[in-house]
Amino acid sequence: MRRLLHPALALALLAAACATPKPQNSTEYFSAAESYFREGAYTLAIDDYREMIDQYPFSPETEEAELRIAHAHFLNESYIEAIAAFTDFQRRHPTSPFLPFVGYELGMAYKLQMGTIDRDQTAARNADTYFQAVVSQYPDSPYAELARGEIAECRESMAAQELY
Repeated sequence: MRRLLHPALALALLAAACATPKPQNSTEYFSAAESYFREGAYTLAIDDYREMIDQYPFSPETEEAELRIAHAHFLNESYIEAIAAFTDFQRRHPTSPFLPFVGYELGMAYKLQMGTIDRDQTAARNADTYFQAVVSQYPDSPYAELARGEIAECRESMAAQELY
């Protein structure tokens, strides 16, 4: 026999669900998403960032929200989704000051998918391509120096596969 919730408990749960007001503007949505992001609740952060973009597509926080969505996917180890989101960001914001970071993160998303030397090295080649782009397009960026170190690892993996 199934037991139902006590009516008082059900009422308390309903009241608690209704007690959290929905954000009223883009800044409130962004703040709520940032809070989730800082706590490591990346899925909830992504949902709030997307809701903010859907509700307020021309808000000043839209570009940063798109970047945070991609970064949240990356931190959540959803590399395929991160690659798609970072690539969309590059396409939508071709003059963004965040592009060195985006290129580096794209390279890292591919690098973290590299397999052993006896496996296909497409991820290593893609990572190398993105790291090279960061070094050549943004040589003065702090990400260029990081990318140089990653290039060596990608090339070492590709060379080891050739020797194998």
